Amino acid sequence: MGKVSDCCSTITPDLPNTEESIRRGEYAVIRSLIRVLEGGVEGKRQVDKVIDKCASMQNLREAIACYRSSILCQADEMKREASLSFFVEYLERYYFLICFAVYLHTEREALHPVSPGKCSFTEWMRLDRSYIAYCAGNVEIAEERPMGALGYANLKPSLAKSAVSADGRPLEMSQVAALRNGEVLGSQTVLKSDHCPGCQHPSLPERLEGAPNFREIPGFPVYGVANPTIEGIRSVIQRIGSSKGGRPVFWHNMREEPVVYINGKPFVLREVERPYKNMLEYTGIDCERVERMETRLKDDILREAERYQGAIMVIHETDDGQISDAWEHVSLPAVQTPREVFRCFEEDGFPIKYARVPITDGKAPKGSDFDTLAMNIISASKDTAFVFNCQMGIGRTTTGTVIACLLKLRIDYGRPIRVLVGDPSHKELGSHSDHESENQLSSSMCISGKNRASEDSGRSFGINDILLLWKITRLFDNGVECREALDSIIDRCSALQNIRQAVLQYRQLFNQQHVEPRERRVALNRGAEYLERYFRLIAFAAYLGSEEFDGFCGQGKSRMTFKSWLHQRPEVQAMKWSIRLRPGRFFTIPEELRAPHESQHGDAVMEAIVKDRNGSVLGKGSILKMYFFPVKELLATYKSMVDGYPVYSMATPTIAGAKEMLAYLGAKPTAEANDPQKVVLTDLREEAVVYINNTPFVLRELNKPVDTLKHIGITGPVVEHMEARLKEDIISEIRQSGGRMLLHREEYNPALKQASVRVLGEYLCR
Repeated sequence: MGKVSDCCSTITPDLPNTEESIRRGEYAVIRSLIRVLEGGVEGKRQVDKVIDKCASMQNLREAIACYRSSILCQADEMKREASLSFFVEYLERYYFLICFAVYLHTEREALHPVSPGKCSFTEWMRLDRSYIAYCAGNVEIAEERPMGALGYANLKPSLAKSAVSADGRPLEMSQVAALRNGEVLGSQTVLKSDHCPGCQHPSLPERLEGAPNFREIPGFPVYGVANPTIEGIRSVIQRIGSSKGGRPVFWHNMREEPVVYINGKPFVLREVERPYKNMLEYTGIDCERVERMETRLKDDILREAERYQGAIMVIHETDDGQISDAWEHVSLPAVQTPREVFRCFEEDGFPIKYARVPITDGKAPKGSDFDTLAMNIISASKDTAFVFNCQMGIGRTTTGTVIACLLKLRIDYGRPIRVLVGDPSHKELGSHSDHESENQLSSSMCISGKNRASEDSGRSFGINDILLLWKITRLFDNGVECREALDSIIDRCSALQNIRQAVLQYRQLFNQQHVEPRERRVALNRGAEYLERYFRLIAFAAYLGSEEFDGFCGQGKSRMTFKSWLHQRPEVQAMKWSIRLRPGRFFTIPEELRAPHESQHGDAVMEAIVKDRNGSVLGKGSILKMYFFPVKELLATYKSMVDGYPVYSMATPTIAGAKEMLAYLGAKPTAEANDPQKVVLTDLREEAVVYINNTPFVLRELNKPVDTLKHIGITGPVVEHMEARLKEDIISEIRQSGGRMLLHREEYNPALKQASVRVLGEYLCR
């Protein structure tokens, strides 16, 4: 097993799992910061030197360690809370001092007041440094997990001597990780093999050596794969049909974690105590930053290899989840960043381009990520093959393939965006879809009589029971068609994951009461992330189907990025934030699904009419409910002034009521008064309203007729545009039904204190 070397007695002070390392300020959040911040190691060294020079009254690092010790040892709860508060405040102070030291080093112009290009520290912290914000977030959560998130949960005793092999190398990874001092490959970090042959999904028909989970999207030149070896990349290129001077390939790497290739195999950075988990400080990192980290990681590896006679210790994960370490012999040409790997293929004559689009695992792509992919695919030639990879080739890869297929559909066939029925692979749609894929946009609340008879205990929750998805679909002119195209593409790309199914699966787990609370919380958060991903894809499909995208593909003059398009629609942003702030309300089981399903409305013909609606606003499952409440008190509200000012209020009136109101205010021209009173009417409703036979009606869901379809943040012009489209849908239905329209009204039962909706009748409309 090796020998105990006398010279290793000097290792003890450098081992991180000691009280001495705590005094050196090597907390988890500080280690994360100096890894992602270029110059972070030197910045911390300078700050530590200054802290020691200024320690005549107090040493900041020792004060942090003292408060940490007090938290662990203090029995009095109030004193522990006080120590915790000081601990967090002092650690935050230490954190910002390191950031400030790096700022002074990188922004030297800031030291000169007259410098025109100077950048303040506040601006520097805000400029594209979301990863720094994430590290700062770790400081903020210290009150919940002070030792787990910010220190060392289990302190090990110092080792007087450490075992080494015959060639002088340490035998254990814990010793190697303790001695690491690189900028990225720093203390308590390991290099873990990032190639997982065992992740190959058995359902996939193809198997490529070195490229697990490779698959082709039916009908599109789009492919997905897990993180490959260098030989795996070559296998993918050959499988696609590319060769030197042949079919071009555009490869998109969706990883946000720094990866480096050693002897043709990929390795990723991990913490020694969390080898199975991604290092979360990379959340929101951009392409340039992660690639610079990979270059620095490569330099750290080569420096450490010199220390250990041309070798570096790495870890591997076995198929049964066990971790084993091994020494990997390296040389300068054997260590490459991903970009260097693909540059070598390009230099060898392969027509391949490489792009890094880092996306956080489990998160939805940002608006700028959609734009990056769009620009890459637009700029490529028509015969280009697009390959996407992440770690396992599942989540981020699937999302990338969906986006690419949507773009190819729009670029190649123009507007309106829709799946081509004549596509030879169209018959394959739905092979991996969820239980609603055959009629994806039909209201899942309206089930057929056959299904109703077979489901005595009530039907299951469907994707369209999430009202938010209906709202965003109807918000856009082309929402229905674009979502149909999106759902078909999601089904084509669902060999390993169906994004809609993922939402429903996590919702189902969240609603299982026997599951542990922590597991339910995790399911809720992950379900919300997938719901936001699906929500963003719906918005992106609508964007592609709009004229704002025409200029990018030579089909018009209008050119607007998806990010800008979203910013001009605050109602969409408000819907997105509603997912993040209150995800639970989208996943709870509605009351109407808890009891055995019966026709709440007692009219199968009426339900069939509602189910068959297919307008862009008045879609499947929608009803028009009377928006007029003939209550005496409401009729009289406009007759009262506010403290003598000419300000009045009223409920939604009929047209006759509006005329009466104008006459009451003196706005109606008469023979006696040629100069009528001017009236300014401000409508505060955010709902789409139309008048039918002089009576106002509002859009509602058949199975949630009392609930308001809120569009928080929606602007007046957008509401009026929705009303115009709703009017077109109504006119179209009237023409198809011979001049009749199915309408509803709300009735209130004072005895039961409940409101219900009844059919108003099929009225002849003119």
